[in-house]
Amino acid sequence: MITDKITNAELFDGVGGVDVDAVEDLKSAIETQNKEVERANKFAEYQAIKALLSKTETTSEDNKMIMSHLEITDADDEQPIQYTLTDRDGKGIYPLGDISAVKGRAKHGKTFYVSMICASLLGCKDYGLTPTKTNTRVLMVDTEQHRNNVIKVRNRIKTLTNNNLNNFKVLSLRELTPAERYNALAITIREYRPDFVVVDGIADLISNSNDIEQSQEIVSLLMRLASIYNCHILNVLHLTRTSENGGMRGHLGTELLNKSSDVFEVKKDAENELFTATHTDSRNGNIAELCFRVVDGLPMDATTYKAEQAQKALTQKVNIEKEKWVQVFEGEPYVAYNDLIHKIIKHGYVFDEKYRDEKIKPNSAKQKLHRAEKMGVIARNADNLIYIIQR
Repeated sequence: MITDKITNAELFDGVGGVDVDAVEDLKSAIETQNKEVERANKFAEYQAIKALLSKTETTSEDNKMIMSHLEITDADDEQPIQYTLTDRDGKGIYPLGDISAVKGRAKHGKTFYVSMICASLLGCKDYGLTPTKTNTRVLMVDTEQHRNNVIKVRNRIKTLTNNNLNNFKVLSLRELTPAERYNALAITIREYRPDFVVVDGIADLISNSNDIEQSQEIVSLLMRLASIYNCHILNVLHLTRTSENGGMRGHLGTELLNKSSDVFEVKKDAENELFTATHTDSRNGNIAELCFRVVDGLPMDATTYKAEQAQKALTQKVNIEKEKWVQVFEGEPYVAYNDLIHKIIKHGYVFDEKYRDEKIKPNSAKQKLHRAEKMGVIARNADNLIYIIQR
């Protein structure tokens, strides 16, 4: 035992010629050992309570033990949430001791997204995400891809971190059964003690993601692992093929949504070759979306690019709208409100071809005028005359 090496309590104050750094090392070692004992005791409590709850009959003493373990009392203080990352605005992401989810359609960038998260935890500064502690230990578990593809993901993270993989471990579990995959995950968490875990393919930890009991059990087991070993477990799950509202697949998706601290959705905009990870559900407040493009096999931050593309699209939309109003104004620089309404009715076809055969109604004309003002295409001068804004 480390504590056996300490024969004098005064050594903690550096008295007696003991090197202060050595004493600090002993303090750190004792603190680490105490945490190990605390986690072992917590695990034993979980096991004992689970065994009692599974019994058909319990004694009075059993019931007292169950209640003392499960009840929240005045003796329990609310603890500050410890996060593994902070975003550009300093908001925390992925709390320790909890689970979360990333959802998205197949080939929509989910694995690229988790690669960015892992790289950021290992020190990559490209995405505006900052780890809350130094030497964060990261575990990535892949259940779906061929081993060569998992190697490719690892090499991608290696490139993003400038070869800094000292605190990174990757498992490829495709060939195992669902039960074997979970056991491999649990064993590695227990032995490696990561701060952050990615399960890329949580559905492969059970045989049927539509089975309610299996879904509830695997999510409960993951929550237990996160709590006992004080890590965060991020789970990747596909969206349903027919979903229009972002639903995760099967009963497993429902259970994961209900139990996760945060849910992110990754979408691909093929036209702009842009991926966006959006915070869709949260218990602790939403964070800003994360945008990226894939260049030469690497995810590159595209926050500025997306803003530029959005501004470009808006400018194009305004210019198209302005061309319509140039025809409506008939070359006049300023037009009074009532006169402009008549001109809109006269030239309604510039807004929709159907108005060649039928006149646009005055209320619809007023709505189009209001919309153009809101878009910043037209404005009013001091005399309340309307004009087209020139840029």
